[in-house]
Amino acid sequence: MLDGSAGVRTQLLKLFRALPSEDIQDHVSKALPYLRAAMTHLSRDIRSSSLDFVSYMIKAAGPELISCPGGWHQTLECFTTVLGWRSVDASRWSSTKASFAGDSKSTARIMQVLAEFLQAGLVGDEQSPSNTNPLLAHFPLWEVETLLVPERSNAYAYLNLFGPQIEDETKILDDQQDRQRDFAQNFQGHILAGIDAARKEGGELGRAAGLLVKTLERAQSS
Repeated sequence: MLDGSAGVRTQLLKLFRALPSEDIQDHVSKALPYLRAAMTHLSRDIRSSSLDFVSYMIKAAGPELISCPGGWHQTLECFTTVLGWRSVDASRWSSTKASFAGDSKSTARIMQVLAEFLQAGLVGDEQSPSNTNPLLAHFPLWEVETLLVPERSNAYAYLNLFGPQIEDETKILDDQQDRQRDFAQNFQGHILAGIDAARKEGGELGRAAGLLVKTLERAQSS
């Protein structure tokens, strides 16, 4: 992800896509620091190719990506840093060496991947509506999953019962409501201000902003 050769990064992405998704899911927490470093890298090419890795990770291991330590909060910080959306006041935005200032195509691509990330963290998988009452569909076995042995290891790691005190940025936000609360407190104002500015620009940025708006609307109704 951080290699200076575009060919190496391309082949690595092909390798990831060839692997079973289960293998990716088991190693998301180890790959995430490199992924975030690539997103904010000084090299524009590495920042650009990192979006392909992020998009693939969301598709292959979305739940694991957003629920691992720092996977939600710190990754959103990377998105807002690269976009330059670190303030609710658009007049105070400043382009950094890790941004795509002036490149509307790359900025629109970041916004599209951000929409995918927010979809995974705030909305999740949308299931088709059913007319069958869920209580009747599972009668007489109601809420059996709460009594079963968890399918994943260390299912209660988010409670941090015996570990050291951890920072808010690296907490395991395994619950959708916790992620929604963190988003509302730390990112919603910045992202909404960025969306408004992008819609005024129109073109590719306007379309990407519309995609973000639809994602946030689905999050509010979920």
